[in-house]
Amino acid sequence: MHRPLAIVVTAALTACGAPTDSAAPETALLTTDHRAQLDSLGIPIALPTHVPAGFQVARVATHEVGPAPMDMPGYTIRYVHESGECFTIETARGGLGGPVTERQLAIYPDAFPAPADMPYLIYWTGDEAEPGFRPRSLFSDWIGGPPVFYRIASGGAVAGDCARIDPEVASRIAESLRPVS
Repeated sequence: MHRPLAIVVTAALTACGAPTDSAAPETALLTTDHRAQLDSLGIPIALPTHVPAGFQVARVATHEVGPAPMDMPGYTIRYVHESGECFTIETARGGLGGPVTERQLAIYPDAFPAPADMPYLIYWTGDEAEPGFRPRSLFSDWIGGPPVFYRIASGGAVAGDCARIDPEVASRIAESLRPVS
């Protein structure tokens, strides 16, 4: 019941020229070609329903089989902002852990409850590198699974140069991940 109203409100805001910072879970700002590319993998797809205003999809990359622990089909969706910030939504089979760092924030994605009622976490590094992690990196625990786990990554944790998004912004994006058909 609530979904059609949300679509109507979003459409009305867009028609009036008001900025919107959300994406329908079926699209997440993806083109129909991007969705076809993801759907061809034959794995469960999760997309963010919250994409901050000003971000656009820069690249959708898929792989049929990647190196362990991603020895399965998977994808990476990279979102960029003209300010230089970027983030990606990535997939893996799982079995990966987070760093030992004091910089962490609990997240609670409704669509993917954490095991044993423990929150998932977002981790980030400061301006200095930490053991095994580049400066200004941000990424979440692997969310969901099995068979597919999802995460958000930004800044130094993303291939190429881009500025890290704020951890609270990353939290909102990660908590908005929803499975799509």
